[in-house]
Amino acid sequence: MAQITACIRGCTERGKHAGCADPETCPGCQPATCADGSLLCGPCEAALEQLLGDTHEGLAWITCWLADNLGQHIRHISTLGGQGSRPDARMDRLVAVASIMSELQVAICEIAEDFAEHHGITPPGRSDGHLPALGLLRRWMGTLRRWEPAGDALDELLDLRDQAHVVAPWRALHDPEADEYAASLLYLAPPQTTDEICARFGITPTRLRKARSRRKVTPVDDLERPLRWRPWDVFCWMHPKEAENYLGRMAC
Repeated sequence: MAQITACIRGCTERGKHAGCADPETCPGCQPATCADGSLLCGPCEAALEQLLGDTHEGLAWITCWLADNLGQHIRHISTLGGQGSRPDARMDRLVAVASIMSELQVAICEIAEDFAEHHGITPPGRSDGHLPALGLLRRWMGTLRRWEPAGDALDELLDLRDQAHVVAPWRALHDPEADEYAASLLYLAPPQTTDEICARFGITPTRLRKARSRRKVTPVDDLERPLRWRPWDVFCWMHPKEAENYLGRMAC
């Protein structure tokens, strides 16, 4: 079987083209390549390592944060009664935090079990929780990046991490313009509509339209309606220094 060299997630190289009709407006369509038999390109591998790592963007840290946030809501509901915000609103938030925490834990265990079964490894028991499953995936990172379902697993975990941040935000505790933030949230993120982009970056549609008219940022397709924008492109326009730092590090 011929070695696969293109990223299994369909990633492309920014600013590089593969015979597209309009390279002046195309942000880059040349498939991103993989190294050393991996099925994931460099940024995807970095995202996977980050998810399995110990930083505040790692799943171990995030699930602990969700558990702590869950505990806070339980205490608030039991002690505040009808005072402060509405009890039903607090209960809705409690359910949302508990739900995404459970989804993350189950997803981690299922991915670890599938990986272990495919490679003849004994996985941790479900009763042991999700942290041993994370440990298994971390230890087998070199093999994990060559496992075909790793692309789908990365998609699922990145999506669940974004959902977790919606219900129990943690990034306000850290520098939102750090390279790590750009890498984890924006470089690999799919295009979003104008409304979604404006909500994500806290800008107005008018400001985005003006940036477009000045060629500071371009939509995925000028003829598409509604217009969609790559989050990374918007980040590059708004925070060029941070974007340059991240791209420079990835090129090393």
